[in-house]
Amino acid sequence: MRASSAVLTAALALGCEDGSRRAFAPGDAALPDVTDASESDAPTGIGLACSDEREKVEAVTGCRGGQRCYTSARGFPGGYCTQDCLQRPCPGDAYCVSEGSTRYCVRRCTDDAECRGAEGYVCVRPSPTLPRGCLPDPSPTGRADGGACVVDAALPRGAFVGDGESASRERMDSDTEAEPIVAVSPTDGTVTVAYLGRDSRTNLFSGLSRRRADGVWTMDGVLTDREFNNAINPVIAYDRAGTLWASYLALTLDRPGPSVRVARSTDHGVRWEDGRSVAPDGRCAGGCDPPWLAIGAAPGDPSRDRLRVVYLTRSTRRDAWVTAQHSDDGGAHWSEPTNLDGVGLVGRIDVEPAAPTVAVDAVGAAHVAWVMQSRANTRSTLGDIHNVVRYAVDRDGSGRFEGPTMVSAAGESVVAQPPQVAVVGGAAQVVYVAGTPDGRWSVRLASREAGGAWRVRTVNDDAPCATHGFAALAGDTARSTVHVVWLDNRNGDGQVAYAQCPVDAAQPCGPNERVSGARFALSTTSDLTRWHGSHAAAALAADGTLWLAWSDTRSGGPAVYVARAR
Repeated sequence: MRASSAVLTAALALGCEDGSRRAFAPGDAALPDVTDASESDAPTGIGLACSDEREKVEAVTGCRGGQRCYTSARGFPGGYCTQDCLQRPCPGDAYCVSEGSTRYCVRRCTDDAECRGAEGYVCVRPSPTLPRGCLPDPSPTGRADGGACVVDAALPRGAFVGDGESASRERMDSDTEAEPIVAVSPTDGTVTVAYLGRDSRTNLFSGLSRRRADGVWTMDGVLTDREFNNAINPVIAYDRAGTLWASYLALTLDRPGPSVRVARSTDHGVRWEDGRSVAPDGRCAGGCDPPWLAIGAAPGDPSRDRLRVVYLTRSTRRDAWVTAQHSDDGGAHWSEPTNLDGVGLVGRIDVEPAAPTVAVDAVGAAHVAWVMQSRANTRSTLGDIHNVVRYAVDRDGSGRFEGPTMVSAAGESVVAQPPQVAVVGGAAQVVYVAGTPDGRWSVRLASREAGGAWRVRTVNDDAPCATHGFAALAGDTARSTVHVVWLDNRNGDGQVAYAQCPVDAAQPCGPNERVSGARFALSTTSDLTRWHGSHAAAALAADGTLWLAWSDTRSGGPAVYVARAR
């Protein structure tokens, strides 16, 4: 998912330092090992498989007396025998960790061979201050590793040539760049890329690069906000006059919460006017996640541009909402917030919204998609049968949204990466990622005519046993098609893949092509030294040129690269 304000100070690690989603309390390091003394060296059963009831977070059967079974609904595939260590110390072959208000025992280990590798368990430190333990792999990747999954033939090179132009690697003030957004000016064709960067002091910032007419990238752009210390996770878009707009999350240490902001630039991001707050004061008291921006004609007045922003609002009581607002006067004033969805149930499991995005169609209707993610499963970001994709639309510009409707199929196991939206010829298109928590993911494209049912296709044309993710799309009305870009590792190393999909959902997507010849290590981790962000980017220029952007680690650390095709 896109980074939430609650974890930005931890350099986007989703939970603890190794990229897992478990939030281990600092006090764990102080737990004395002597309290974990055991009366016997015999195995105690901590970490063994147990009855795995997928609808339950805990089960009381299948483990030894005094133990309980943490099921896959909690993020432990095949079940995991453990015990509460809040009142009772762990035995000698285990140690105690905390997850929120819960404390439980984890089996000690020295290498992966001691863990249930076939079920996705590895020997890792849940935090730098804790010992190694058998836990689900915090950053799994699917592999083409046998049988029907072997893919020997490399993806063909199609309309894309070269290995992608470097759009950020040569920056002197940053060692990590990811979460790219690409936009093309409708007036002079300037290509601008925005991304989340990190400097040598581990501070996060919004970087921008511009492609000059001679094809050289200028990589020194920074989105700054004079009221806030940090402006991060930019999403950029041009209006019809060629003004560049950015939405972002603003943070500063002397304010109680973050702010959702919008700013504009008339010179492709070289200089920025003062940003304006979108969310009313107090709206982000419990935190807000970074916003997503789209610009299109105002419904009923095609001569005027309307700015649309969606973001995730959190309260101090653990509530969360997908929130939408719009402005018709260049960001000077914003509509009252509209809540599209909030915390609810899928089956018997609590779910909460994550990763909302928005797109605007030719008549100004706003289309929003987001993921509903399991709260019970600490690894639900990697895929969970209770995760779903939802969608809503504001057709008349009133701020009243139809829906939400469910885009993904029940039990499809959606991955919590942003489901991007495009509208082509009146048909809504939503690209998302689905698969199992071991990293075997597929890119899915859902299509729906106005008032019709959603129909879903798989975009990758190989067996669903590798990692395909970090997807983006661009709608192409002239060709009546959808362009999709993603990262995958079907041939072993990471690569950038692309396919065209007809708007007609009854037709399959086209053959997959290789965008870049450069190979890299594909990872699902949140470790910023190996991170790809949560999405790629795609945009169509006025002359029909398709621009793609992504983050890969070919030169050691994450950096943004760009490719184009007609």
